[in-house]
Amino acid sequence: MVGTVLPSFRDMDTASRRALYNECDPAEPLEPDDPRNVDLDALTAKSPRGVVWAEKVAMRFELSAKPQYLLFTGLPGSGKSTELRRLLKRLSDPSGTNLLPILIDADRAIDLANPIGEMEIVAVVVHEVERAVLECEGKDPAEALEDGYLARLWRWLNSEVGLKSLGTSVTGANLAIELKNRPGFRDEVRRAVEPRLTRFLEDARSYVARLERRARTSTGKAGLVVAVDSLEKLRGMSTNWESVIDSAERVFGQQADHVQLPIHTVYTVPAALVARQKHVEFMPAIKVVDRDGRPNAAGINALRTLVNQRIPPDAREELFGSGDQQIRLLEHMIRRSGGYLRELVRSLREAIAEPRLPVDQGFVDRLFSRAIDDYRELVTVADFEWLARISVTKHMTVPDQQRRVDKERFLSQSVVLRYQNDRAWDDLHPAVAEIPGVEAAIERLRSSAEDLA
Repeated sequence: MVGTVLPSFRDMDTASRRALYNECDPAEPLEPDDPRNVDLDALTAKSPRGVVWAEKVAMRFELSAKPQYLLFTGLPGSGKSTELRRLLKRLSDPSGTNLLPILIDADRAIDLANPIGEMEIVAVVVHEVERAVLECEGKDPAEALEDGYLARLWRWLNSEVGLKSLGTSVTGANLAIELKNRPGFRDEVRRAVEPRLTRFLEDARSYVARLERRARTSTGKAGLVVAVDSLEKLRGMSTNWESVIDSAERVFGQQADHVQLPIHTVYTVPAALVARQKHVEFMPAIKVVDRDGRPNAAGINALRTLVNQRIPPDAREELFGSGDQQIRLLEHMIRRSGGYLRELVRSLREAIAEPRLPVDQGFVDRLFSRAIDDYRELVTVADFEWLARISVTKHMTVPDQQRRVDKERFLSQSVVLRYQNDRAWDDLHPAVAEIPGVEAAIERLRSSAEDLA
């Protein structure tokens, strides 16, 4: 629905409401030229995030003479995929770095519910790069499936290891699908590659280097930049969460050199890795309040611009009333979101679906109460005092191993939000801060600090 001209909302017909409802899909990443996309960092001289992320990261690629390797994360639904696309567009500018951007959706290509390995990540990247280069050459990308990198890899595995016994239905054409969908088969391939890893990586790097040369010839671009998106969804399930995160730490930490290729690469990774690794770029949330709790006008105005871009004026009036009533209600909704973009867009969608309009503050408070209930399922009584300390100190100090695990979990689930001034600081999601037990613990901690003062 990119660029859709919305029908008038004034008549409240089903078609108008449906169109607007789908324009406010909280899970949809936006392309840089999508009319709904707001470059929040460009609205004021100082970014409401505290850092102009795409510009900051782009400089690393623009200035470096060597292929760059970047790990990138942020809160789920904080706009990472949209900003990643903004970064790729900048790096593709012919007047600048002039790179050919290749965006890979890991959710489609890799099993994110189980522990990962470098073998399948490298194989997927090389395969997707080959598909993109074939398209640039005006060829059918399906050729990459017939006699491309994966077919070559499968022939090598059969000749050296004899993996054919794992299934006669496996071919180079469907190897990627088999690796994603058959955990037992994937484990067997990993075991086969492990003692031959050096050769596997040398061949993959040589192959992707040749693909880059072909891309330069066919497009006139200076090289390739590959972004593997959606790896932040690598969280597994409650039964294997820690083993999945351990595998991500191993691949992108201890064995990071294995997934580094002779081209520029960006990998999104789970937010939990921030607690384990130093060199992970974390995109902070929008500041709607400062560290001292005062409203942050730049952040609130930025998110108001986002709302205005999503919902035309007549529809905003139908949804939220007019004049000061609309301003107060939207600010209330923005403040309640904590600067968490997905939650704000989800709230807009809820308002569009509300039978009786305009909505009022009671509607926003009911949404917030529902959020409190949702977060109560994620925290325990044993977490209350630690969460209170985070709220008061604005920092997630980790006193022991258990709290390190909790830090990873809370960042991944947006229980704790991360912001940026001159340095990073943490705070509770507003709904978490109003869980009754957490709220009481915050008051006790503040009172004791005042008594000591």
